[in-house]
Amino acid sequence: PHLSIMWDQSKIKLTPPEAMKKLREGTPSIEACPATNKEKLVFTVWMLKPGEAEVVAKRTREILSAA
Repeated sequence: PHLSIMWDQSKIKLTPPEAMKKLREGTPSIEACPATNKEKLVFTVWMLKPGEAEVVAKRTREILSAA
């Protein structure tokens, strides 16, 4: 399974590939799915261990809220 996140880029001035880059370069480093494109940020959720979903959600929210 995958999680796809889309947002109004006229309100949040960040593209999904830019968000993907910020996730990768942050602490902890989080790798989004290569299926991420200019329309959506994609995560492969089946590989997550217990507690990791909350970490990914928190960092994604921080990045989108700061944009």
